This record gives sequence, C-alpha cells and structure tokens, in this order.
Amino acid sequence: MMPLDRARWFEHEQITVSNTAVGLTSATFASAKVAKISVDKAAGGYGVRYRFSTDGNPTDSVGMEMEAGDEPLVIAGAENLNRIRFIRRDMADVQVNVLYGK
Repeated sequence: MMPLDRARWFEHEQITVSNTAVGLTSATFASAKVAKISVDKAAGGYGVRYRFSTDGNPTDSVGMEMEAGDEPLVIAGAENLNRIRFIRRDMADVQVNVLYGK
C-alpha cells in the first residue's frame, strides 16, 4: 500500500449511510488509489458497519464496526474501493467522510 504521507489527496465526498447498503461514488474515486474513511463526529455515538461486496452486504448486525472517533479506515486499490459497502448500525442515518488520494 502507498504510504499515506506520499499520497496526493485530491477529492472528498460525504456519503449518507442509511438502512440500505451503499458504496463509494464510482465517478468520484475513478482515479483514486487510496481512501481514508471516517464517521462524521456529528453522528453522536452512532456508527456504521462495512463489508466488501464479495462477502455480501453488511447489515445492522453483521460487518466491521466504525464510529465517530475511531481511527480512519484506510483502503487501497480500485477493486477494494469499488467493493466496500456501508450500512448504518443504529436507528439514525450517519455521514461518512471519504478523502481520496493518488
């Protein structure tokens, strides 16, 4: 994986994660090689779960957990950027911030 201190960060998006699994916006990450992903601190303790789509979509009880204050999730490679899916873990929608780099 590319060292993050050498990445050239070029794009940001904020994704609303609700009760249906959602991925990153392909038009936004088309030329990205790496992404840093975090849950917006306004989430107030709510979180998301994520999985990579070849493993199936996440549910509110299945998948890796992430919430505001956690270390950002860093993923690399076009295939991983394309496959990751998020769903809200709790009863409220959550904003996920994504920073893309080359």
